[in-house]
Amino acid sequence: MGFQWVFAFKFTASASGTVTSIGVNIAGSETANAYVGLYSDSGNKPSTLLTTSALTALNTVPGWQDISVTAYTAYTAGITYWVAIGYSTYKSLYYGISGTRSYYVKTFGAFDGTWSAGSTQDSGYYIFNMRVTYTSGPDLYSFNVKASATQIMVTLTYSWSGSGSPPLGNITIAGPGGTPTLYESGAVVYDRTSITVSGGTNTYSIIHRATFTITAPGSAQTWTALISLVGVSNYNVAIEVS
Repeated sequence: MGFQWVFAFKFTASASGTVTSIGVNIAGSETANAYVGLYSDSGNKPSTLLTTSALTALNTVPGWQDISVTAYTAYTAGITYWVAIGYSTYKSLYYGISGTRSYYVKTFGAFDGTWSAGSTQDSGYYIFNMRVTYTSGPDLYSFNVKASATQIMVTLTYSWSGSGSPPLGNITIAGPGGTPTLYESGAVVYDRTSITVSGGTNTYSIIHRATFTITAPGSAQTWTALISLVGVSNYNVAIEVS
């Protein structure tokens, strides 16, 4: 089994909400797999793992790659966190040359629940370009999944008025303990009805439906759906399990 460098970079949250993804700015075409995550702060280094991604293949083309993480609802403005990345082999990433970091070497695999006591801390060196994406509120919906379930369908309905295109929601499903995490893909359906009014303003009625295929859990469980929809104050959510 191989080894990996694990890096974390210190920052202070500028707003409160629910963390849904962590991004990394890809610079090179090398093939590598990675985990990203968020740790609490112990003062001079990371402390406890708060949320993490599944093992993810990093893009081989330059640019930002946002990787879904288990929804973390207690993300709070003014609190210090550490954003972390660990990857399987060398990968070129964009970076700056200021800030505080912590790093160590471990057996390749998921993040440790507690940051290593043997890590190295420094500042003013290379800091990877990473970002945290969050919603403005938890908007979490709990629902029951029967033992034999193989499909979850989430339907989001809302109205919106304004100029240009309406905002489109995002739906993430998390199982017990926050895993597995399923992020909507090509199975999404949008039905939009547009009524144009004066001044270039449009009124939309939108049905946004995402279908997720799952492995039957074998026992009844409670799962959660995270709805991310910015700029819309009222919407309805329907969840069907079959």
